[in-house]
Amino acid sequence: MVYLKCEHLTDADLPIQGFSGQYDAVFLENTEITQLQENCFPGISTLQVVISNNLKLAEVEPGFLGSMSASLKSLAFTNNPNLG
Repeated sequence: MVYLKCEHLTDADLPIQGFSGQYDAVFLENTEITQLQENCFPGISTLQVVISNNLKLAEVEPGFLGSMSASLKSLAFTNNPNLG
């Protein structure tokens, strides 16, 4: 299994660059990110995305997965208290 774990990021770190490829799962955890903008993961393909424990995340824009959505089978949001 190949995972991409993105932790301790800020809004300035998006979109995620330099990690193009195929992953079994992508984890976006424990960040200072406040907003997921359109196409946050360019060049990344995965079956599963887990977005958890992002205490400042308040907004998710349509299209934030970009082309990743074509291969995605599972999307989970957990413990992101500012998402309404």
